[in-house]
Amino acid sequence: MDTRVKRGADVASDHHLVTASVKLKLKRNENKKQATRVKYRVHLLKEQTKAKEFQLTLTNKYQVLQNLLDTG
Repeated sequence: MDTRVKRGADVASDHHLVTASVKLKLKRNENKKQATRVKYRVHLLKEQTKAKEFQLTLTNKYQVLQNLLDTG
């Protein structure tokens, strides 16, 4: 820790300005679990049946948003 006293901080007082610089080191928290990456099986989309099923799932999932856009 580095501290220094500088005179003249306040003219009407006998107190001096003290400045300090502190160096901190961050500690790695080992207790948290690392977030695992999700692996998608993209190679299955080459099959026509799986691709159609995926496309149908996506359209059903976002149908509510499409309805909101159509009505608004």
